[in-house]
Amino acid sequence: MADIHAASRDALIEADEKFKAGDLAAAEECYNKVHFEECDDADVVFQAYNNRGALRIKQGSMALAIEDFEAALKLKPGEADVWYNLGAAQRNAGQVAEAVAAFDMCLAASPDLYVCVCSRAEALSALGRNDDAVEAAKRAISLNAKEGRGYVALGYAHLKRSAHADAAAAFEEAVACGDDTAATKQLASLAASLAADAEARAGHFDAAIGLYGKALDRAEDGSASATTTRYNYALTLMNAGKADESLAQLKEVLAADNEHAEAHNALGLALLSRGDPAAARDHLAVASRLAPDDVERLYNLGVAKLKLKELGDAADMFKQVLDKDPSHAMSKEALDAINSVSAAAASKKQPVVEGSAPATAENTINNNGTGDPPPPPKQQATATKKSWSPKPADEPAKPAKKPWSQKLADEPAKPAKKPWSPKPAEPKPADEPPKPLKKTWSPKPAEPKPADEPPKPAGAAKKPWPPKPAEAAGPEPGAAAAEPKPAAAPFKGDKEYAFHPYSELQSPGPYPEDVYIHEREMHLSDEEFVQVIGVTKDVYVKWAKWKKDGKKRSTKLF
Repeated sequence: MADIHAASRDALIEADEKFKAGDLAAAEECYNKVHFEECDDADVVFQAYNNRGALRIKQGSMALAIEDFEAALKLKPGEADVWYNLGAAQRNAGQVAEAVAAFDMCLAASPDLYVCVCSRAEALSALGRNDDAVEAAKRAISLNAKEGRGYVALGYAHLKRSAHADAAAAFEEAVACGDDTAATKQLASLAASLAADAEARAGHFDAAIGLYGKALDRAEDGSASATTTRYNYALTLMNAGKADESLAQLKEVLAADNEHAEAHNALGLALLSRGDPAAARDHLAVASRLAPDDVERLYNLGVAKLKLKELGDAADMFKQVLDKDPSHAMSKEALDAINSVSAAAASKKQPVVEGSAPATAENTINNNGTGDPPPPPKQQATATKKSWSPKPADEPAKPAKKPWSQKLADEPAKPAKKPWSPKPAEPKPADEPPKPLKKTWSPKPAEPKPADEPPKPAGAAKKPWPPKPAEAAGPEPGAAAAEPKPAAAPFKGDKEYAFHPYSELQSPGPYPEDVYIHEREMHLSDEEFVQVIGVTKDVYVKWAKWKKDGKKRSTKLF
């Protein structure tokens, strides 16, 4: 029995050393040499179960980690830190309700354990218990107001409650505490952008403009979320009467994503309203190509061609609109106007020459948008008499009296009536880190490395090293900082998609064998999907095919 005890103790010490050195395979082999059933030293067996569980979290084997932590708790059921580790493994395994129960057991034994209070708040958010999550996060902040994790948990709980301004303030507090991780900055940008959207919908354009600026300051340049924020910013500037600034922002959107159909449409309409139909036509043509089933964009392209006196092309555009939507009144009126002018010219034997048209619908255009009917065919319209003029589908009748606004296919003309911005992308958190024990060796949160340098065991009779727990005081030198991120519920679709990193899914391949070639984007993890596509999978699956294809092309997933 003494030999079994000594062998188990030595195996544990060697395993801890190899785990600390980052040799996970060798560490696991040594942990497995512990005589879990035969060894009569409960401390050795307890430590071996817990530390092997932490190793298995690092290896991604959550089910085995849970088994080890449960075995450790049978030996010492009152150990708060093991309850925390169990909750962390369950959280990573998707057993969120079970994780909350484990965190509750941990806090029953150690009520002020900051990292557990934070983890519980994050798990409550994932369960949709958002009010409870807010209270839990506030409790974490009361325990340690200098750490960012509590503020991140609070911000995410507010996001889930759609309290976007409160969320933005909480994330800014996290950044002020020194949490400058990409994950927290992304959340700060998202919250500020959503708060800006709410202000814009309410018509508070100055407040919205300020918030969009903050959102862009925190956003990652060139990311899908930054592009979306900048597009909404441009629309708000336009509604606020700041047309030059709006055009500049729209051009930046297109510099980041030249197939952004909404930006092409918005820029085309803006240029059309500023009297530059040639430039407008180019952008409206791209918008129509990217959304071939959108009759409003096709109609707008027809208006641009009409203003350029390209009557044949304009008429063709209006006919295509009516083929798709026979009830489209503006296209019918525009086509009738062209036909009236053509008939009048023909009656006087004056052929209508495309590109000149001395008495065309364009020459009779009235820019006040009154919608007056066209002149009768028998009466020749004159340049001095104003009559009906086709108005772009998204162009206001009197921009001088009312701030310009537009209606895109999936974004309404009046944000106050209906949100025109994308729904929030709910980032998924980083894996829940294991928390080390007070009396056993275990890695720091997010990086399985020991909290302290272990003392060297002296002699066969000495017990294995019991390192201190790693509180959330920050990583040791050289270790990656923990990036706690509260989570959205995982996407549930009709298929099972094995997750692969973005780098393995980009064109031209080759791709992993278990990947659906034409649905490669769905093999991204929920977190990476938001970073690459800019929205959650639940939002993405509702997009039109043309919109999905455009995004897949721009991200090399087509």
